[in-house]
Amino acid sequence: SSDLKHGKPRQFDLMAFQECEDPDRVVREAGLASEYIIFGGLPTKTTAICIAFWNKTWSLLEQGIAFVTEDSKQQYFGRRAAQWIRLRHRDLKQTVFFMNHHGPLPINSGGKCGGVTTAQRLLTLIQEHAQPGDGVILAGDFNANERSPTIGLLSNRLHRAFWGSALGGIDNIFTNMGDRALIDSQNLGNGGSDHDALSVIL
Repeated sequence: SSDLKHGKPRQFDLMAFQECEDPDRVVREAGLASEYIIFGGLPTKTTAICIAFWNKTWSLLEQGIAFVTEDSKQQYFGRRAAQWIRLRHRDLKQTVFFMNHHGPLPINSGGKCGGVTTAQRLLTLIQEHAQPGDGVILAGDFNANERSPTIGLLSNRLHRAFWGSALGGIDNIFTNMGDRALIDSQNLGNGGSDHDALSVIL
């Protein structure tokens, strides 16, 4: 995205990637290796999720990953995880809890555990690792859209700030900051992927 006021590229504070098997390649080929710290997922295709943050602005407090569900036998590729980082803004001293998830298949099924359980496990991870006062952001390819129990339950507990167009909106960004926190949202297109890159300013 662009900062129209100054005519220069905007730095993304936080980025979440799914199907990201080589996290170092993501920042290296973009020429961002010195500016971002990136954490990869686990060494399977279904847990290849990555989170990057701009280290000029943020300092790391905690990071982790946990399994939350797995695919159903009808379309089984493996177990599914969620990863998180907790950061403090270097100047403002405010904290953010950022979580990335790549959800189970088939679409809208919630996988082997079902959509309600998948959503509950994501919310439990937030409850266990976020702290009072944190800005919470949950992003990812949930393999679930608004017709699913997963997105339904998450939308009851968090604000669904933005979603993509792929498969009825399976790429989502949630926050605990409410609808007034959303300053800008953009669908940046697919860049050759079968999903769109989504950008929000909160």
